[in-house]
Amino acid sequence: MVGSMLKEMVATTVSHPAAAAANLLQQRKDSAKRTEILKCLRCSSTVSLWRLRELALTSGGLLDDNLRMLAWPKLLGVRRLDCNDSDYFNLYSAYNAALNESGDVGVSKFYSRTKCNVDRKMIEQVKRDVSRSLWHLKPSESKRSAAKTKKKQSAVGGCILKVLDEEPDLNYYQGFHDVVSIFLITLQSPHLTTSCLLRTTTHHFGPSMSPSFAPLTTSINLALFPLLSLLSPPLLSHLLLSTVEPYFLISWLITWFSHDLKNLPTIQRLYDAFLSSHQTLPIYLSLTIILSHTDFLLKTPPDFSSIHSALCSLPSKINPPEWDGLLLRSIQIMKKHPPLTLPNLASTYCKRYEPHGGKVTSSLTSSSVGLITSPPSWLINDSVPSDWVLIKRRKGRSKGSRKRRKEIVEFEEEEGWIIARTASGREVKRGGWRIGRVGAVGVGVAAGLCVMFWGWEWEYFNLEYGFFF
Repeated sequence: MVGSMLKEMVATTVSHPAAAAANLLQQRKDSAKRTEILKCLRCSSTVSLWRLRELALTSGGLLDDNLRMLAWPKLLGVRRLDCNDSDYFNLYSAYNAALNESGDVGVSKFYSRTKCNVDRKMIEQVKRDVSRSLWHLKPSESKRSAAKTKKKQSAVGGCILKVLDEEPDLNYYQGFHDVVSIFLITLQSPHLTTSCLLRTTTHHFGPSMSPSFAPLTTSINLALFPLLSLLSPPLLSHLLLSTVEPYFLISWLITWFSHDLKNLPTIQRLYDAFLSSHQTLPIYLSLTIILSHTDFLLKTPPDFSSIHSALCSLPSKINPPEWDGLLLRSIQIMKKHPPLTLPNLASTYCKRYEPHGGKVTSSLTSSSVGLITSPPSWLINDSVPSDWVLIKRRKGRSKGSRKRRKEIVEFEEEEGWIIARTASGREVKRGGWRIGRVGAVGVGVAAGLCVMFWGWEWEYFNLEYGFFF
């Protein structure tokens, strides 16, 4: 069997030498980029977020789940090490029990076991949607793994309800469960998923989770057709002739394409870009998708049903390798026409295409501009502490050390050691317990315990290891 596999590999290499060379070159590029990502995340006391964003936006994104598990929380300003899934066990187990029950019985059990304040109707809708989640991403799953999928679905439902419970002003919409599924599959931690979702739901998905989609449709009206009027006037005229509205984008935007695409690596690669850029990048990407199919759309009959059906099918027509080029073009368009200039562009569009009023005109007078706002501070931060620095800080905060630090009022250094005087007011005396610098850390900890239990007043602090004795 091994011999046949080797023969097949050799035959493939011989028959397709160009493809083999291209694959080898791509593997080398991915290996070099993986090294760059790890270097950015781990080889410094701080993570350069602008460098990390650049790596996430360029070809291939963040490459795999292991790197995304480290990078996504950094991009969102979430401390991964502070997330503990055991804190959420009661919520997920309660939702799992509710998911297995039908109707009001399961919801009632959920309320009885948790202190969740989410509306009952919303919980029932979450149950219905979650029961359909994950399947479209794992179509080849066997019956044996169906039980694992059931557990993942209960975790998805628990994450959704935790977000809604933490942010009572948010409203659940159908399609949000697809977003949660992608985060949970990638991050593999319900608590970490919830922490990241709390960032994105209050900003990236904020217009979608308002009482209505009005803020989102405002963003679409101010961006899509005005940009098309500059980049492809013939295509815009063809779309206007069909009387189609730009609201076919809603499904793409509220799920970040995770509902319309079936390829998980492609979806995750898009999420890499969306988490690293301005919140309007999905709109610019939607525009680029339409522009890349200009010939196909111009050949479509200009009636509403034909054009609308053709537009909705565009994401499924794109091959996975093509998405990098579309993202690059989207970023170029965004640089040339920044989000904050879109209202002025829409005003110019209205004068030419809507002299007597229309959807774009009404959006200009709307009090909500949806996604077309300045990004929050955490989205444009320059750097954050790396994980190994956070781990070192956590280890330095040993039990009782904070209290002892407060008691210290004076220090004196001698041969790499600091002799600290406490608030008792006595003079510092040389001598007593002294441990050489070459002593093992374990010996130092033992001596420290002796000092604490014997009631000595002097404490010694080792500069190299950060332990109080």
